[in-house]
Amino acid sequence: MVKSKDAQDLWSDFLQPIVFAYNTSINDTTGYSPFFVAYGRHPITWSDIVHQLPSRLTFATESFADQLTAALQTTIMDVGNQIARKTATYKSGYDYQNKVYTKDISTGDLVLLRDDTNRPKFTHQWKGPFVVTSINRSFVKNDFSPSATSNVASMPTANRQARGRASIKEWRCRDEARCNNTASCYPEAESN
Repeated sequence: MVKSKDAQDLWSDFLQPIVFAYNTSINDTTGYSPFFVAYGRHPITWSDIVHQLPSRLTFATESFADQLTAALQTTIMDVGNQIARKTATYKSGYDYQNKVYTKDISTGDLVLLRDDTNRPKFTHQWKGPFVVTSINRSFVKNDFSPSATSNVASMPTANRQARGRASIKEWRCRDEARCNNTASCYPEAESN
């Protein structure tokens, strides 16, 4: 991105060269420049003229339209395949980053709950730990109060909330030397 405090009113002078640079640069997703996808050929630039470079694509004059149509159809098919591949790659990366592991959660375990409320960028996305009170196939019930400060023992049982397994993960103590068992690491949870 081009930024300049001195030339904020001159953006229209830079717009055409920037758009041309974007349109002639190879796109990471498609593998082609937008100009090539639209016109079936690379643009003739001033450096091509100055250095008298040969054309990158040559077509016979008598069958130019047929060859250009075939080249464009091949390009469009290839672009579609590339976009599908990149979309799958981006999706797998997103899924990997946002996966929540909920292995072996049973009644009485301590879990963290994902905080889906609107929050600033660098705050914790998990609240807890909370005690699991019951489990069925897709939901886990726990003692949960939005205003509580992770003190499970003081939470009334009326504030139970069912949560999907995707928003729960197993709680692990960070200090293994201190946390040989749950009672020493989080004594309030054992008093229930």
